[in-house]
Amino acid sequence: MVRTFVMLLLFPLCLSFPKVGFGKFSMLSYEQLRDTQPAYAEWVLETRFRKGSAGTTLKDWLRAERGRRKGGASKAPLIANVVGSSSDKPKKFGYSTWKDVWLASTGRSWPRLCAYSDCKNIPNLGGHVYMKGERQMPFIVPICKSCNLSPSRDYNKGYSAPTRHVAVALPAPTGDMVDGKGYFSKRKTRKDMQAGGAGPCRLHKGKAKRAVGKAVKRGGGGTKPTMKTTRTKKGNKIVTREFGRLADGTPITVTTTDYVSPHDDDS
Repeated sequence: MVRTFVMLLLFPLCLSFPKVGFGKFSMLSYEQLRDTQPAYAEWVLETRFRKGSAGTTLKDWLRAERGRRKGGASKAPLIANVVGSSSDKPKKFGYSTWKDVWLASTGRSWPRLCAYSDCKNIPNLGGHVYMKGERQMPFIVPICKSCNLSPSRDYNKGYSAPTRHVAVALPAPTGDMVDGKGYFSKRKTRKDMQAGGAGPCRLHKGKAKRAVGKAVKRGGGGTKPTMKTTRTKKGNKIVTREFGRLADGTPITVTTTDYVSPHDDDS
């Protein structure tokens, strides 16, 4: 009876996580292949396989996943490149690059795809973007060099694309923010000011007049910050904001937006 019980317990798990079953990544699950080998997944999608083969099964699964993710991506926050650069520098936060700032602030591993949902390149830097509808401040996201240098992705060219990754908000504005321009409404409410951000649009010499709300200090070095977290749910959107401070005490905000299906369990 014990053996029977164990087999019944494990069998559904095997069905939930099928293996690729062919090629150099045969031992990976479908989910692992999708998340860690995007180039190989693209090759599978573009290759013709024999009907009923493991390749055909994987290809069908990847197609279904792509359709599902496109539906979710259309609801994800929209981003576009800033014009110019932030008055903040990575050394101000105790790190040598914006990539290091993003890694330390989020506590996550570096992703394998650029933040722009229409790009398939590997990100190699932390780039400055605006997030449409958010308070007037720049955000750092992992992007590739090509997207970072592309004028066609600038916010003032009318470009928008859903982001794949968490965006780290910076307290100081970019140069074009000083002129009152932005990727959102210019009007700001008192509630926005109290919640933190870069402060009013009318800034001088690129320096914010207001710091990001109350936050909890963290230890020095490259350790993960101790963050104060707020969580808001509106419909199928869950917005999580984490307020903390970097090495020199400068406040920083990590904003995460998740979308849940109406059929998902909210527990």
